[in-house]
Amino acid sequence: YPIEALKQDIDSLCANVWDLWQERDPAVEIVTDKDTLPTPPAWLLEPFILANQPNIIFGERSAAKSLTALVFSTVLTLQWEDNPLRIPPAKSYCEVLYLDFERNEATVHYNLSRLQRGMELPGITVHYKRLHGPLSRNIEWVRKYLREHATIKLVIIDSITPASGGNLNETGPASDFFDAERSLKTTSLCLAHTSKDAEAKRKSVVGSFAWEAYAGNIWECRKNQDEESDIAEICLYHRKPPAVYRTRKPMGYRVSFNEDGHSLTTEWLDPKNIAEFVERMTTNTRILDLLKHQTLTSEEIAKSLNLSLPTVKVTVNRLKNKNNIVNVGAVGHANKWGLSQ
Repeated sequence: YPIEALKQDIDSLCANVWDLWQERDPAVEIVTDKDTLPTPPAWLLEPFILANQPNIIFGERSAAKSLTALVFSTVLTLQWEDNPLRIPPAKSYCEVLYLDFERNEATVHYNLSRLQRGMELPGITVHYKRLHGPLSRNIEWVRKYLREHATIKLVIIDSITPASGGNLNETGPASDFFDAERSLKTTSLCLAHTSKDAEAKRKSVVGSFAWEAYAGNIWECRKNQDEESDIAEICLYHRKPPAVYRTRKPMGYRVSFNEDGHSLTTEWLDPKNIAEFVERMTTNTRILDLLKHQTLTSEEIAKSLNLSLPTVKVTVNRLKNKNNIVNVGAVGHANKWGLSQ
């Protein structure tokens, strides 16, 4: 059989398979009606996990990303009302599939057990699979598993570095990863490392811009913990909101690793009380928090927050136009600002 004819047959077969693959999502007509507003995109766990979209939590090594994902899993599977993040659990029961590209079953099992013991929770069930190679190579197994377990509504991917199967600084691995993720037709929470610039105030997901471009909702996770301390403070910053929703304020929680070493407790934490977290909040958030119990001029705000006066003036003007703050009087030639009632 001539080699050229064989190549043509293979190309034709690939083209036919590709056409069949594209037909799995047929084209539809979108028709608007001024009297009917479509339902907005739903949350699986508001505001961290947008349903039927890829969500990302990124941070430095040992920033408690995996632990945060397990807390989310517990809130979802147990419909945990009084959870430490003070977030409403899902309205309907759902389960979680944890795809682990970095660690092993024993680590995940141990951390879930510590959380259960410390918080005195019922038994926690999470579907777990240790995977090797990129997500695209394992995608048939994952799709099959999801078909067999219809109650799974969230897939956690830990993490995108090994799951991408390529150089994160190139756009190709990101495209391949999200092509595979979309084929799951479910909600995903992808854990990622951060850019290497340690001094950057505003960090990003490691690698190509495509990782952030393809994701529908992104949070940065930061941890503050002293050496030899059994207490870790976690802050989550909203770095990219879904297209139809606003950016949320930073949210935090505290983890205490109990003396026996085999249990942990979690509780809500106001990140504005932790200096290391405040430095990385937006200027808007810092000024609004400063004005909660006092009125100040722009010069006083700049001095209190160690910001340049031009930056403060621009931000104050923006907050005034949004009716977040008001002019409450003047000292000399300078206006004093306070929160709107």
